[in-house]
Amino acid sequence: MKIAKRGIAVAGVCAAMASFAAEPKGEPAFFSSPARLTVARLPEGLAPIVADGKLTEKAWDFAASMPQLVCGNFRGKSGEIPPHGFRMFYDRDNLYLAVTTVFPGRKPYIDGQARTPAFEPEVWGSESWESYFRFNGHLYRFAANAAGGTLESRDFINTWNGSWKYESAKEMKIDDSVHWNTKSAIPWKTLELDGVPAGTNVFNLCHSWTLATIGGFSSFDCTGRGYSVNPAWPEISFGPCAAFLLTKRTDPATGDYHQESAITAATRARTVYRLSLARMDGTFAPMPVYVRERVLAAGETANDLVQVKTDVPGYDALLHELIENGTVVMREIVPYRLSQELFTMTQLFLHEQIRVMPKKPLSGTFRLIGPDGA
Repeated sequence: MKIAKRGIAVAGVCAAMASFAAEPKGEPAFFSSPARLTVARLPEGLAPIVADGKLTEKAWDFAASMPQLVCGNFRGKSGEIPPHGFRMFYDRDNLYLAVTTVFPGRKPYIDGQARTPAFEPEVWGSESWESYFRFNGHLYRFAANAAGGTLESRDFINTWNGSWKYESAKEMKIDDSVHWNTKSAIPWKTLELDGVPAGTNVFNLCHSWTLATIGGFSSFDCTGRGYSVNPAWPEISFGPCAAFLLTKRTDPATGDYHQESAITAATRARTVYRLSLARMDGTFAPMPVYVRERVLAAGETANDLVQVKTDVPGYDALLHELIENGTVVMREIVPYRLSQELFTMTQLFLHEQIRVMPKKPLSGTFRLIGPDGA
């Protein structure tokens, strides 16, 4: 793997950006900056995908993805969702989809029910994901839960049994977290297509959460509506392009946002990754806070470490964009709501003490007064 060393980086909020951001827009951000994803073809000469539920094949480095899901019930809390992600690419016969979820250690969740020849479970109400693709006026759904149960439907008719392959694997790490990886191969014929679809269509990916720390559903619909096809669903197209992968992130609600990401090019390309602050109602134009331009050789991977302030008044979303040779190949809006919490307080049993931890950088002198006035 070759690591890119050349490029131009711009980080921070400057006066020029601030004046640029003051331009009024007046339409929702998902109209002016619609979510979209271009999915790349599997490069020639790479090893085929193995049906083992593990994402070890080199091919996944070239798979398309978007940064993260948006919390449907409280979209401003999207940064609190546990680490997760998806990747997708295609070849002549199949669309390949991988989904990863990291369950925090010692946090129970609902596995759901397994599928048997006589029983097809509904995944709602369990830890599960669902993928939706709209082609030729039909909505195809492929879903799976943490117990290994799967189902498929066409236009929400569950008696439709389209053929697809699915494998999953769970692995416990040293910190007791559980990594759940799944791999799916969906034939184009199952989607009633003769091959790779031309033009632009729409898709969505949803995840149901049953953890004690977070529940409800999340999806790539930045409005939080989720399951119903609407203008906020991401556009999807297919063709040669570079791939973006978010590997680590913090919660922008704290006012300080950090992320680690990678861009891999299947062919030589000029790429620009741009992270902006946005306003969901479109009152202001997006304000870039990080821009990185590179020329990548075929097969080259470049890594980014991003650190930006998100506590800029008036903004309530992150706008991620990957541009290749002048064309946007990935764009997503992730809402957030700045936290008003300054401290966390934890009682230390048997020590008669309370541990106080600041959640934001603070200056000055603070005094905590207990019930007894001390």
